[in-house]
Amino acid sequence: MVSSWTVALTYQAIRQLSEGLPADEREWAEELAALADGIREDFHRVIMRTDVVPGFIYMERPDEAELMLHPTDRKTGIRYRLLPMQQSIISELFTREQAESHYGIIKEKLYHPDGVRLMDRPANYDGGNSKHFKRAEQAANFGREIGQQYVHAHIRFVEAMAKLGYAEEAWSGLLKINPVGLQSAVPNAELRQSNVYFSSSDGKFNTRYEAERRFEELRTGRAAVKGGWRIYSSGPGIYLNQLIANCLGIRQVMGDLVIDPVLPGHLDGLEFDFVWMETPVRFVYHLKSGSRRVVVNGREVPALPIAGMYREGGLRIAKEEFAKARSNERNRVEIFI
Repeated sequence: MVSSWTVALTYQAIRQLSEGLPADEREWAEELAALADGIREDFHRVIMRTDVVPGFIYMERPDEAELMLHPTDRKTGIRYRLLPMQQSIISELFTREQAESHYGIIKEKLYHPDGVRLMDRPANYDGGNSKHFKRAEQAANFGREIGQQYVHAHIRFVEAMAKLGYAEEAWSGLLKINPVGLQSAVPNAELRQSNVYFSSSDGKFNTRYEAERRFEELRTGRAAVKGGWRIYSSGPGIYLNQLIANCLGIRQVMGDLVIDPVLPGHLDGLEFDFVWMETPVRFVYHLKSGSRRVVVNGREVPALPIAGMYREGGLRIAKEEFAKARSNERNRVEIFI
């Protein structure tokens, strides 16, 4: 049994490690890069044998692969799985065409008013008797992964949208899981505590049988949704990372400042107070300037363009260049993009 999602995760980890190793580890870096290339080749040869990435493949023999959680799956009744779709975008395993195609599948099959769901239908429930999935078929509670809206996975959907450059989608994705003012973003949401992070959005169904029968109402928004588990694990930190690193586009690479925002046009003029190189910084976004440059305290600084797999990348400013232009008090960084 092979999980397409974890293949994409492994590829990303190995590739990033190969790129991040110091110069004196060149031999190891080359070995890892070759391993990543091999994973990519196997992914497209064995897993991506159709236009839709399967959730899993089951291999009795090396030359045979049964596609599971896929349109051809006749055992589970589940046709689409979110995690390998969005992770293959994040990991840059998909081609541009494959990435855009799977975005379309997510929108059609897995997108709901309260966020994306893990699969296009829940696992069948038959009194807790397992046939294919242990936890999914045993749990009487229709919540979190069982109810398919797992906020950690939705946050990764936001990351995938930023990777594609779909600014409106990324921003609205953040709003759908922020409990502050939730009703304006999710009309079918019931009242939730506004100062608590929820790790799931659960359909308001009384039993697993009712949930399975009325599951389509979650997609149309006819069924109400309620807050599931509250503060859990690293969720709030992952949320803030997507906001700062991928939407606002403030990242660090080898000590350098990377500015790579993916923001919708209506946020033109947005200001973001942060700390960079141990000094206060106010980032100001000019999203309709028609140019690509960065001005630090009134001085334009040299910036190198960053290549993007699916869209035009951002700008990288060497830490030495930022240090020359910065003040020890408050700094103003104006982003023209």
